[in-house]
Amino acid sequence: MAATKLGRFLSDPSLLMEKLSCPCSGAPSFRSSLEHFVQAATSRTLLQHSHRSAQASSEQHLHGRRASGSSHRQRECSRFHCANPIASLNQPKVLSPSTSISRTGLQTHWKEPSSRSRERFGRLRAVKTEAPVDERKAEWGSELEAWLGESGLPEQPVEIADVGPKGLGVKAKRVILKGEVALQVPEHLTVTGVDVANHPVVANIAEGRGDVIGLTLWVMYERSLGEQSGWWPFVRMFPQRTRSPLLWTSEKQNELLRGSPVLADVQERLRAVESEYAQLSTFFSGDPELFLPPFFSFEAFKETFAVVLSRVVFLPSADCFALVPFADCINHASDSTASLDFSADENAVVLTADRDYQPGDEVVVTYGADKPNSELLINYGFVDPNNSNDCLFQPAELLPTDRLMGFKQQIVEQAGFGVKELFPLLLNRFPTQLLVYLRLSRLQDPAQFPKVNFEKDMVVSQENEYEILMLLMADMRERLQSYENQTEDEMRLLNTRDLSPEGRLACQLRIGEQRILQSTMTAVRNRLAPIRGVPTKSGGMQDPNADIIEMFDQVESIVSAPGKFFQKVLGRDK
Repeated sequence: MAATKLGRFLSDPSLLMEKLSCPCSGAPSFRSSLEHFVQAATSRTLLQHSHRSAQASSEQHLHGRRASGSSHRQRECSRFHCANPIASLNQPKVLSPSTSISRTGLQTHWKEPSSRSRERFGRLRAVKTEAPVDERKAEWGSELEAWLGESGLPEQPVEIADVGPKGLGVKAKRVILKGEVALQVPEHLTVTGVDVANHPVVANIAEGRGDVIGLTLWVMYERSLGEQSGWWPFVRMFPQRTRSPLLWTSEKQNELLRGSPVLADVQERLRAVESEYAQLSTFFSGDPELFLPPFFSFEAFKETFAVVLSRVVFLPSADCFALVPFADCINHASDSTASLDFSADENAVVLTADRDYQPGDEVVVTYGADKPNSELLINYGFVDPNNSNDCLFQPAELLPTDRLMGFKQQIVEQAGFGVKELFPLLLNRFPTQLLVYLRLSRLQDPAQFPKVNFEKDMVVSQENEYEILMLLMADMRERLQSYENQTEDEMRLLNTRDLSPEGRLACQLRIGEQRILQSTMTAVRNRLAPIRGVPTKSGGMQDPNADIIEMFDQVESIVSAPGKFFQKVLGRDK
C-alpha cells in the first residue's frame, strides 16, 4: 500500500519527527508561544499530573530541528509515490491544471493571472464581501458537499445545514447509532503541513515555521486567488474573522480582560504574531504581484491566523494539524466526547458518534475535552458556560535562596515536577498536588521530608498547613480583587441587552474565573477551620496559632497587597 501524507506517519515514526521538527531560523520564541498554545490542551490532561509528559512530547516535536528544507520537500514528493504531488493530491480532481510555469524557482500548476485579471477578481471578491455572506453560507455548504463528492468524498450520513443561532452545523440525514461512523473524509481532501511543503508558492516562505503558520499562509494565498483557487469551494467557507480577543483592539482588550490572565496571554501572542509577520513581510513586499497587499497585510495575516486556529483540527493518531473540509463545520458541545481522528484502516479522518442521532439532530463534537474557557476564547472565539474543565493556573515555585533548595529540587523532580510549576484550579475540585508542593516549599526541617507524598493528601504539620493555606488564601483574594467588578455585578452586566458580543464573551469568561477563585477560597476556609480551633481539656477552643490569627482576620479585609503582607508576616521573605 502506498504511503499517504497522514498514514505514513503511523508506519514510520521517524518521518513524523522529521516533519514536525523545524529549524529556528530566527523565530524560536514565536513557535514556543504560538504553536504551543494551539496544541496545549490537546496534549495534556489538566486534571492529572500526567499532562506534563504529553506536553513535553508535543513541545519536542514543535521545537525540534531538521536539515535542509528544500531537500525535505523533494523527499516528501517521493513519499507520495507520484511525480506531481500537487496535481495528484492537492489539486481537486474536478479541475484541469494548466501548463506549469516557473516562477521564483518553484513549479506552479495554476496559470498565473495577469494584473488585469487579478484586479477583476479583486473587485469581484470585494463585492461578495459586502453581500450578506451569512445568508449564503447554507448554499455554499451544499456546494461544498457537491464539490467534495466530485473530488472523492463518499456518501455521508450527515449534511451541512443551518442549525439556528449557531449558524451552520452538521445534521444527521438518517438514524446514526452510537459507535457508528458519522463522517469520513478521505485524507487526500485534507490540508496538512505536507500540502504546505508541496505548495508551489507558499512552501518557500513557510519553511520551518510550523504547521499552523504554514496553514495560515496556505489559506492566505488560496484566498488571494479567489475563484481561480482549486480549493475555492472550501476556502470561501472560512469566516473573514473570529471573535477571538487576538482581533480585539488594545483598548477593548484592556477594558474587557482586566483581571483575567487571558489579557497577558493575548498580549504575548500578539507580540509573537507581529514578530512573525515582520519576517514574512520581506517575502510579501518582494513580489507584490504574487502576494497582493490587501491579502497579505498584517491585518490579513492576523485575521487568517485566528481563523485557522478556529478551524484547524489536531489528529492524535497522525500527531499533526489538519484542515478538514466538511468536518470543520461541526459545532462544539459541552457534553460531547466525540472527536475527529485519522484512521489508518480507512485512510481518512473519521468521526465516530458518541450517542444516537435521529434524522435532523445536530451532530456535535468536543473541541477539546480538557480545554479551559481561556483557550476556547482565544482559539475559537467563544466561551462555554458549562465547561466542566474550565480552570485557572496557580503558580508555585521553590525559593532559590532556600538552604534546602537542592534536596527539595530532587524530591519534586522525582515526582515529575520542576522548581517552577503551574497547577490548575478547577471549580469544586481542590488541587491537592498544589498543596503538597507548597508544603514542601515551606518546610525547613529535613526530618519532615519523608512525610511529603504527591500521591496522598497528607498534612505534614499543623504549623506548615496553616502557613500554606493562609498564603493560598491571600493569593486567591488578591486575584479576585484584580477584577473591576464582583460576580454579582458581572451577572447583572451579562443580562444587559445592549452588551456587545465581545463584552458578553469577556463577561462570561470573568464570571467563570471568579467562581473558580471563590470555590478555591471556600475549600481553603474549610481546611483552615479545624486548624484554627482545637478543643482543650476545659471544653473551650484554643487556637494553636492564636498569635497570628488576629492578623489573618485583618488581612481578609485589606483591599490591596495581601500576598505581600503575608510574605512578611509568615517569614516567606527570609
